[in-house]
Amino acid sequence: MGVVLRHYGYIPHVFEPQESRRERGASLGLDMHPPAVLDIGGGPRLVVETSAAAAGVELADELATAGSVVAVVGRAPASIAPPSLLLKELSLLGIKGGPGQYPKAVELVAGGIVDPEAVITHKFAWSDVDEAFRLNAERPDLVGRAVLHGDW
Repeated sequence: MGVVLRHYGYIPHVFEPQESRRERGASLGLDMHPPAVLDIGGGPRLVVETSAAAAGVELADELATAGSVVAVVGRAPASIAPPSLLLKELSLLGIKGGPGQYPKAVELVAGGIVDPEAVITHKFAWSDVDEAFRLNAERPDLVGRAVLHGDW
């Protein structure tokens, strides 16, 4: 997401709890931070919440300044607090993606803007699907993105 935002002229600050993922993001030229409120300048912001975790939504709420747009991608077990929406005059967008978005995503990959390989840390044969899911669940600090490949 940070690479795409940068492509469209934004200066993204990415907040990630996993150190290994912060290192991977930094290797892509992104400004990576542990999840904590940070002074990144005033004025309205575009805050994009992609974690689908309560802590991520809470941080998005804290990072949103008056007049900000908060885009929620994914379904978290928490919501931006109604008082924040009102008192900060936030605009809240729910983004589900969908079929209409795929052509643009393919264009970004085909044009070399987004390299999916950059986030893949593990590749598994289809016959090792149990191991892939186990490792992904047990070691989120180790697994960026895992893919299944090869013959069925």
